Amino acid sequence: MDTRRTTSDKLLRSLAAETAGDQLRTFRFYMAFRWASGFAVLIHMSVFALFWSQGVQELAYFNILSIAVYVAAFLANERGHHSLGFGLGLVEILLHQILAIYFIGWDSGFQYYILAVSTVVFFLPTDNYIVKFGVFGLTLAVFLFIYAAIRPFPPVYPLSETMLGAMSVVNIITCFAVMAVIAFYYSLAADMAEGAIGEEHQKSEALLLNILPTPVAQRLKEGHRGSPMVMTRPPSYSLTLWGSRRSLSALPPMS
Repeated sequence: MDTRRTTSDKLLRSLAAETAGDQLRTFRFYMAFRWASGFAVLIHMSVFALFWSQGVQELAYFNILSIAVYVAAFLANERGHHSLGFGLGLVEILLHQILAIYFIGWDSGFQYYILAVSTVVFFLPTDNYIVKFGVFGLTLAVFLFIYAAIRPFPPVYPLSETMLGAMSVVNIITCFAVMAVIAFYYSLAADMAEGAIGEEHQKSEALLLNILPTPVAQRLKEGHRGSPMVMTRPPSYSLTLWGSRRSLSALPPMS
């Protein structure tokens, strides 16, 4: 039997054992980024074929690198290096959009991916809002740079208006799809975490009832501190000592 556990299993068990907010945020981000990075690999494989068919070889070659980057980001996320995985994906997105607008123009719609990623930064599993707003500021700065410094100039490869229009529509749809995937799995992770917490809570209650009398266990569950209790009918336990077995229920109750 294989005893190895996946990263999601480990995070769920950790979350069930410790219900701190950072554990929940980590698991949510892990699930959302896991599927987003896998989706990104499929997108870049398709875009590679598109760029190659249009003769934009620079972007086609860059997409090969993009696929490798997202595979590395996926693996980093699986190994618990969530910030590293996000950082790799962020750098790829920003560079890719700069090159796309430079080579084929603003009308292709590749700049919309920066708008999508600018919202994802707030899903990062950290309480450091300086980091979150810093990354958001970086995405905004890159978007404004593309708009002011690259958009006004003619692209290197002047594609047809029909092709550019089709690219723009596809990119808009893809951006919405990516954000929907991230939001869906972020929400799904929360449901999974709540289920794991509930399951562990039931196990802990069952264990408590197994080792303590029901009235004592109930008082502990209600938040009462430990205090002496007189029980006229104590539960029956057995004690084996040096080969003899004696029932503790035969002992008189303590006064």
